[in-house]
Amino acid sequence: MKYILRNKILFAVILLVVVLFPNIIAMPQQSRTENIITAIGIDKNDDEYEVFVQYVIPYAESEKNSLKIMSGKGVSVGEAIENMDMEYGKNSGFAHCRALIFNDKACEENLTEILDYLLRIKTNTNDILLVNTRDSAGKVLECVGNLDNEFYTIINSNGIANDQRKYQDLKSIGDYYNSQFGESKSIAINLIDVEENDSHSEGDSSGGEDNDKSGGAKSGGSSSNTQSDAQKIKNHGELIIIKNGKKITSLTQDESKALSWFDNQIKESSVVVKNFTDGLYKNADLNFYVYNKRGRISTSFVDGKPKYTYHLKVYLRTAQIIQNGTKMNVYEVNKKKLSDKLVYQITENIKSELFSAENHFKSYDYDVVKCNEYFHKFHPYKYADYLKTLSYGESFIKNVDFEYKIEIIQRL
Repeated sequence: MKYILRNKILFAVILLVVVLFPNIIAMPQQSRTENIITAIGIDKNDDEYEVFVQYVIPYAESEKNSLKIMSGKGVSVGEAIENMDMEYGKNSGFAHCRALIFNDKACEENLTEILDYLLRIKTNTNDILLVNTRDSAGKVLECVGNLDNEFYTIINSNGIANDQRKYQDLKSIGDYYNSQFGESKSIAINLIDVEENDSHSEGDSSGGEDNDKSGGAKSGGSSSNTQSDAQKIKNHGELIIIKNGKKITSLTQDESKALSWFDNQIKESSVVVKNFTDGLYKNADLNFYVYNKRGRISTSFVDGKPKYTYHLKVYLRTAQIIQNGTKMNVYEVNKKKLSDKLVYQITENIKSELFSAENHFKSYDYDVVKCNEYFHKFHPYKYADYLKTLSYGESFIKNVDFEYKIEIIQRL
C-alpha cells in the first residue's frame, strides 16, 4: 500500500479506474444506441432517394434472425439516413458495411455525389464493394439472405447457381475513385438481378408473402434469413460501365467475357472451337478450360501514333469434345499435344473476342483497360502532345492502335 502511494503514476491509474469504472458499467450496449450496418442499398425514384440498410441483430436479442432490413426516404442520401435513424431511434454505424447496391436511376446522374456522402461518414471505409441492379436495391437486399456472410458467394466466382461465371473482379469505392480521378475516368461494375424461382411451391409462396406483409423493410422487422424461395439472386456475368460518375452502357455476358481477357485478376475463362478438323478431329466442337492467364501491356508511339500491345499467355486444357454427336474421352486427348492448326484456331478465337471488346469500348468511348493511364505513365510528354492534336471531344482511346500477341500453353 505504501508503494502504491509513493508511485504517483500507478496511484493515478488506480484512481482513474475507481472513478470511471461505475460510468463504464452504466454505459448502454452499442447495439442499443447504434445499428451495425452490413450492407446498404440505394434507390433513386424520381427526385427522391430511398435508402435500405441491412443491420445485425445480436443473437442474445434474436435467436433466429441475425439480420434485419430497414429503410428511409429523403431528397438526398443523407436526409434519407437521418430520417431512418429518427424513425427507428438508433444511429447507423457503417464501420462493418461491406457492400453498396444501387439501382440504375442512382447511377444515371451522378454516382459520385452518393459515394462522397458515404465516405464523409466518420466510420466508413473505401473498401465497400459496389454492385448495380436493374431491380430495386431494397428488393435485392431482402432477397440476398445473409448478405454479410454470403455476399462473396453471390456475385463472386461462379455466381448463385454455379451455372454462370462472372467475368470481372469486384470493384470497391476506392477503385471507383482511383478511376474517376485517374486518366481513364471509367470503371466496370458488376450487375446482379432478382429472378423468380420456377420451382417455388404455392405453400411456400403464401408463407413468404405473409412474412413480407407483416414485416417488410419499412417496419424494420423483415428478416433476410427467411427470404422467400420464390426469388433468388442471379449473376449473369453482366457489367455496367460508369464514366465520369454516370452509367453510359451495360455489357452482356458475352461482352463481359470478351473484356475479361484484359483483366489479370480474372484467371479463369473458356475457349470454344466449332466444327474443327485436323489429323485427330473431324468436324468436332472443342471446349477448352482456361485455368490461368497472364497479360502484359507495352505502349509506344509508332510514326507519331499511339500503339497499345497486349501480350497474353493463356494456360488451358481440353474440357469437352463432341464429335459426330458423341463425347470423346477427354482424358486420353489431354495427353496429346495440340496440333499447330488447333493452336492457331484457338489463338484466332481469343483475338476475335479481344477485337470485339476493343470495338465496344471504342464505340462507347470508355477506357477500362487503362490505356490512357499507361501512356500517361510511360510516355507523359508524347501523350500530352498527342492530346493537343485531338479536336474538341475527340477521344484518345479511339485513336490508339491495338495489337495482340497471344501464347497458348497447353496443360497435358
